[in-house]
Amino acid sequence: MKNYNRKKLSFIMIMLGSLAAAGNAQAASISLKFHSGLAQSRPEAEHIERFAELVEEKSGGELKIEVYHAGALGLKEADILRTLQRGMVDMALLYGEYYTRDAPALASVYAQGAITEAEQHLDILPIIKEYMTMVLKSGASTLLAV
Repeated sequence: MKNYNRKKLSFIMIMLGSLAAAGNAQAASISLKFHSGLAQSRPEAEHIERFAELVEEKSGGELKIEVYHAGALGLKEADILRTLQRGMVDMALLYGEYYTRDAPALASVYAQGAITEAEQHLDILPIIKEYMTMVLKSGASTLLAV
């Protein structure tokens, strides 16, 4: 009879543990680090914060983006592509001219100040996508989304 009670108790403990683990798995959310070199006081920073809010809202809280502004993570802008490849951050606001060492073509496609209207960005997206396809085929491990 004692052996039966131990088996029953063991079974109950396993079931409770499984239920607790399942509950934790459902409650868990994915959190991504977003690096922005902008000061939080800049108007553009508000758009990044709004983007993070929308992602959390649209994902039902399953995906969260933690935004770190103005060097809060101690990262150098010129190293952001390498930082992304190493997984130190998951996302970053990129400025083309900082990346001539690691992605020279990106600097020439997206020269700072050259894009002044949203339509201009849309016009060059095919070129950027072509470049990123070439980068990925070369074995790069980081995908930059635009």
